[in-house]
Amino acid sequence: MALARRLGTYETSTLPYDDCCSLFMPNNPAIAARIENVLACEVKLDVEAEADAVAERVDRVPVLV
Repeated sequence: MALARRLGTYETSTLPYDDCCSLFMPNNPAIAARIENVLACEVKLDVEAEADAVAERVDRVPVLV
């Protein structure tokens, strides 16, 4: 909780569910992926390029324990 406060995310995390992700959840979410769908989507990804893009945007946040 202390880290969330330092990062400025604590207040958002304590909001009622109406203000968070559950507001946008479908009424009947899929809870299991079909392997053929996963594989079809996976081949479209350039995982190395995505990892490089994410690595360029990383911010280090020191954690004091």
